Amino acid sequence: MELYGTKTCPQCGQELFDDMDVCYGCLYSFEEASARAVDQDGRFPDLDEVELDGDLSAVRENADLKLRISTGDALATIEIPKDGLVIGRDALSDVVLKSRAVSKRHARVIPLSGGAIVENLGATNPILFKGREVGETALVRVGESFDICGTRLTVVS
Repeated sequence: MELYGTKTCPQCGQELFDDMDVCYGCLYSFEEASARAVDQDGRFPDLDEVELDGDLSAVRENADLKLRISTGDALATIEIPKDGLVIGRDALSDVVLKSRAVSKRHARVIPLSGGAIVENLGATNPILFKGREVGETALVRVGESFDICGTRLTVVS
């Protein structure tokens, strides 16, 4: 009798058998993920790092974006203000996630035309985008999602 191990889908967190190539919860493809090549610096090329030092006001002017927040218990959609919003466990955050796994100030989302910058604010637990940890920042395009401790956040227009 052969015993199967399990793995966790990096996109939605669902537990799957090791031999499954697709997550049936979110249709994440493990084959496509393993086919992506790592560039020479050891970084994944599909995770766009963005420098936040420059003036982003010009690209934010046309960015009327929303953030769809999906937990196991609730679904909500809120506007992303032009100056961005902070996600964290602290009651002063713009989006409060009541989980001890979430840092007090976990992430900031800054709107841009066609997407948003997700900035890691020094979170203890990772922000996941396309199955990988967000180091400092990542560019999340409209329709794409990122995950904070089991909460799925999708940038929508």
